Amino acid sequence: MGIYQPGDDIKVKFQFKQTEDSEWLWLCVTHSDDEQRIVFCRLDSEPRVNTNMRFGMELVIGYDSIRDHIKASSLLPSCPIVFFSHQAEHSHTS
Repeated sequence: MGIYQPGDDIKVKFQFKQTEDSEWLWLCVTHSDDEQRIVFCRLDSEPRVNTNMRFGMELVIGYDSIRDHIKASSLLPSCPIVFFSHQAEHSHTS
């Protein structure tokens, strides 16, 4: 079993040579290769600096570029968000 598993999140700092700006972005691992020390992933953040990159874009990242790692098992499962309006809360009281 590799270090980075499908569903894990990794954080990478991207440096942009054209502007000398940098940006931290989260990526979701699809699979990894420990022998070659690379992670196949998709962009899990919406880039603000580099507009050529898009949410969901597939990337290959070297292990040395990874600065943070969150195991999929420690992430909360996706669930719908329920919004309650102030009016709805009071409509059930007498």
